[in-house]
Amino acid sequence: MRLHRIAGIFSLTLALVIGLSWPAQAQSRFGLKISGGLGTFLANEANEGNKGLLDGWATEFQVDYGYTASGKYKPFHLGFEAGVDLIFYLTPNVGLGIGGGYLESFSKSIVNLTKGSDTGTITSKPHVSAVPLRASLYLSLPLGTSASLVLQGGAGYYLAHYEDDFTIEEGLYWLDLVNKANATGIGFHGGLGVEVNFGPNFALVLEAQARSAVISGFEGTFEYSDSSANYFSEQGKLYFIKAVDPLGTFSIIEVYATPPSGADILDQHEAKIDLSGFSARAGFIFRF
Repeated sequence: MRLHRIAGIFSLTLALVIGLSWPAQAQSRFGLKISGGLGTFLANEANEGNKGLLDGWATEFQVDYGYTASGKYKPFHLGFEAGVDLIFYLTPNVGLGIGGGYLESFSKSIVNLTKGSDTGTITSKPHVSAVPLRASLYLSLPLGTSASLVLQGGAGYYLAHYEDDFTIEEGLYWLDLVNKANATGIGFHGGLGVEVNFGPNFALVLEAQARSAVISGFEGTFEYSDSSANYFSEQGKLYFIKAVDPLGTFSIIEVYATPPSGADILDQHEAKIDLSGFSARAGFIFRF
């Protein structure tokens, strides 16, 4: 029902905008927009889960093995975003666009371990990416004869990917934990920009955009390996878990074949990767 209401509002808005802006003798044409730039990402549970795993192991090395740990988790919030959109101009001021894009963010955190002459490292490398397939409505408001203010918004179908690589190295010993999972979901976007025309068929674009996309239902693989030739692989769903042990309360994000349970688990649910954020992009429009 919610999607039907959104579609109805979108259709009514489109009809009103076209009716108000269609000029006499207007000719429809196409535009190809290519843009890219920096974006921000909330990534709440992804950051919290990776931080919890790093903090938990660092605490264990300090309390149980007498190591000194230096360094901390570096959350990922900044990333890259790019896109290509084909715009069909219903009027010189109104366009419908379809397109796709790519966005990603990642980080690398290292905790150094020392105990006398013994040293080691704990490394966390989470990474998120997505390919949004978008549909957008564009409204152009002239700013003189060579520039326009462009308002745009719409919805997208996100093909999302999450992975992390967690490694411990201490002397000859090493351990590696890897999660990889994929999911799809719906997101929404909106923003504004300025188009500066350099002729009838080419324009420079500067735009700011906000996106709302919380993706869940990730499915994938967990892999464990270590220096003793142990290996374990498991397929399932990506879970966010908050658990308590004698060293404290920690969160993790990990793939499990069945929902994790136990007296030490305070909370568990299918992980939600929040791709919501903002982006600032620059690009070009080629009209034909």
